[in-house]
Amino acid sequence: MAGFLGSGDMYMDRLADDGSSTGYILAGNSTQFAIEEETETKERISTGRDTYGQALDTASIKKPAKISITLDEINKENLAIALLGEVADLSQGSGTGETETVTAKSGKYVELVKGNLAEANFKVENQGGATANAWQASTAYALNDFVIPTSANQHYYKCTTAGSSDASEPTWTTDGSTVTDGSAVWTDMGLIAYTATTDFSVNHRIGLLMATTTGAITDGENLQVTYDYNAISGSRINGSVKPTVKTRLLLDGKNAANGKAVMVRVDEAVLSPSGEVDFLSDDWTELEMEGTLKTLSGKTSPYTVELLD
Repeated sequence: MAGFLGSGDMYMDRLADDGSSTGYILAGNSTQFAIEEETETKERISTGRDTYGQALDTASIKKPAKISITLDEINKENLAIALLGEVADLSQGSGTGETETVTAKSGKYVELVKGNLAEANFKVENQGGATANAWQASTAYALNDFVIPTSANQHYYKCTTAGSSDASEPTWTTDGSTVTDGSAVWTDMGLIAYTATTDFSVNHRIGLLMATTTGAITDGENLQVTYDYNAISGSRINGSVKPTVKTRLLLDGKNAANGKAVMVRVDEAVLSPSGEVDFLSDDWTELEMEGTLKTLSGKTSPYTVELLD
C-alpha cells in the first residue's frame, strides 16, 4: 500500500463535430486533472406516529462523473478549447505600395487593412490632393474640383468658384489664399503630404493611424495612406463559436509515492470553461475547464484508471 502524489502529462484529442478523432496533442503543464463521482440518494421517509422522520427505503442513483482540468501553459489548441473557439491559420504576405482611404478621427486611431507595417515609405496625404489631376488650360472646372500645378509644388488647390481656366497657368499661391484663373477661382488647400509625429502617429505593429489634435489634419478629412507591410504568420482563434467542446483525454501519470505508472483514459469529456482567461494577469494565466464524462455506445464505463505494476 502507498499514498498517492501524482504527476503526469495530459494529452487531449479534440473531437470533430461527428465525434471523429483529430489526434492527440500534449495539452501543456496541467496542474489539475480531477474526476469527481457523485451519487444522489433518494429516501422514502416515514410519516408514521412512532417512526416519523425515519428512512423506510433508500436508493442511490448514480449521476454522471465530472472532470475538472487546469492548465497553466498555453498553446493555440488548449486556448481555443478554453475560449470555446476554433483555430485558423493567420497569414499575411509582404507587400509594397498598399494604398487605402480612411477618414481621420482627430485624436483617435483608425484601423488600417494591414498590420506589421514597415516604418519606411509610410505616407499620409489628403485624398483630394493625392488624386488630383494636373491643371489644364481652357478647361471647365466644377465647384470642389481639385488640381495640382503642372510643376508640382507639393500643394493642391480646390475650385471655390466654378468656371473655365485661362489659356495660361496662373501663379499658384502657397499661403492658403486664392488665385483667379480665367473665370475660375482656386484656393490653396495646403500641403498634400502630412508629416509624421507632427500631423499623425502610427502603431506600425497592429496598423493604427491617428491624426494628432495639434497637426494640420482636420477631423473627418479623407486621407490617402500608402505603405509597405511585412509578412505575418501564426494562428487566429475565433472565440465563442462552440457551446461546448468534446475531447478525448489521456493522462500518462506516475505516483511519486511508489514510482509506479498510472494511466487515466477518458473516452469523451464534454468540456466548458469554468473560469475567465485573463490576458493581463499579474500572475501565470490559468485555463480552467470542467465537464461531464460520457459513456460511449458499446462501453460500460466513461473512463478507466490503470495502476501498473
